[in-house]
Amino acid sequence: MNVPGHLWRQRYKAHLQLVSRYTRDMGRSGFFNFLLFGVIALAFFYSNAMDELPADFPYTLFLTGLLLGPIAVSPVRTLLREADTVFLLPLEGSMAGYFRTAFRYSFIGQAVLVAIAVSLLFPLYRHGFGEEAQPFLSVLFVALALKFANQLGNWKEASLTQPGLRQLLFAVRWIGTAFTLVALWQWGFVAAAVAFLLLFAVLTLVHRRASSYPVHWTELLAREKRHQAVFFLFFSWFTDVDELPTPVRRRRWLSWATRRVRFRSDRSYFYLYALSLIRSELTGIVLRLLVIACVLLATSTDPYAAAAIYIGAALMIQVQLSALREAHAHAVMPALYPLPAATRLHAAAAVAFRAQLVALAALTAALLLGSAPHPLWLPLLPAAALAAAAWMRRRMRRARD
Repeated sequence: MNVPGHLWRQRYKAHLQLVSRYTRDMGRSGFFNFLLFGVIALAFFYSNAMDELPADFPYTLFLTGLLLGPIAVSPVRTLLREADTVFLLPLEGSMAGYFRTAFRYSFIGQAVLVAIAVSLLFPLYRHGFGEEAQPFLSVLFVALALKFANQLGNWKEASLTQPGLRQLLFAVRWIGTAFTLVALWQWGFVAAAVAFLLLFAVLTLVHRRASSYPVHWTELLAREKRHQAVFFLFFSWFTDVDELPTPVRRRRWLSWATRRVRFRSDRSYFYLYALSLIRSELTGIVLRLLVIACVLLATSTDPYAAAAIYIGAALMIQVQLSALREAHAHAVMPALYPLPAATRLHAAAAVAFRAQLVALAALTAALLLGSAPHPLWLPLLPAAALAAAAWMRRRMRRARD
C-alpha cells in the first residue's frame, strides 16, 4: 500500500470537505451575491476608466504592481499536522511522492488565479501599449513560467538551514519577478525570456550551493500553520469557524447603547442580545460589509450600479443579522432564570431590527451623497429595504427554538 499517497488523498478529501462546509456558510451570508454586484460595478468602472486615463499614466508600474502579488506569493499547501514530526519522520525517505502531489496541487490552483489576473489586466495592457503589446498567449506563458519558478523557489527556500539566506532568496525572487514583468511590458517577449532564464539560473545556483535539509519538517509545519490561519481568518469574516476560538470584543465605543436599556425583567433578553451583538464577530462582519458598500455607493457614477449595490448590501446585512436569533438558543443560564421563553425571540428580532435601521441609514446617506445621479425611483430603495427589515423582524419572532 502506498502510505504517503493514501495519506495525501485522505487529507485532501478532509480539506475539501472543510472548504465546502465553510463555503456554504459563506454563501448563506450573501457574500456571493455581493461579489456578483461588485464585479458588475467594477467591470463598468473598469471599461469607463480606461478611456479617461491620461497619456502619462504609468502603465508599466501599475501592471507590474497588480500582477506581482499573484505570481510571487506562492505558498505550497502540504496539509501537514503537528504529529507528523513524530509519525511521518521515519517515512521521510518515501515522502517524495506526497510532497510532489502537494506541490502540483498548489501550483494548479494558483496558476488558475494567475491566468484570471492576466485575463483581467490584458485589456488595460493593450490599451496602454497599443500595437507594441505582446499577444495574450505570450503574456500568459511568461506569467505561468514565473509562477512555476516562484513556486519552486518557495519550496526550496523552506528546506534551507540558514534563515538569513532564505530571506535573501525571497527578496531576490520578488525583485527578479518584477524585473521580468517590466522587461515584458517594455521590451517584449524575448527580453522577458532572457530575464526569466537569468533569474532561474541564479536561484538554481544558489540553492545548489546552499546547505539544506532533505525535509525541513519544522519550517514546513510552521508554514502550514500560517496558511491555515489565513484560511480560517478569511472564513471567519462570514461565519463562526470552529477551529478558531469565538472572539469576544468589548467595543466600548458601542457599549454605551446598552446603558440606555431600562433595568427591568422584561428587558433582560433585549439587554443580553444587544450586548451579544456588540461584542460578537457578527458586528465586525456587518461593519465590514457596511464600509465596503458605502465606499462603493459614494464612488459609483451609475444609478443602476448604485441601486444594485444598495439592495445587495442591505440584503446581506439582513441575512447576517437574522443569525442573531440562534444565539443563546441552548444556553443554560437563561433557562434557569425566571424569564418567559417567548420573549427571547422577540428581543432578538428587536435588536436585529434596530441594527438594520442603523445600517440602512448609513447606506442611504452614502447613496444620497454619492456621485451617481438620483432618478425619481431612488426613494423607493430605502422604502423597499425598510419593508424587508420589517419582514425579517416578523419572521424572527415566529421562529421556533
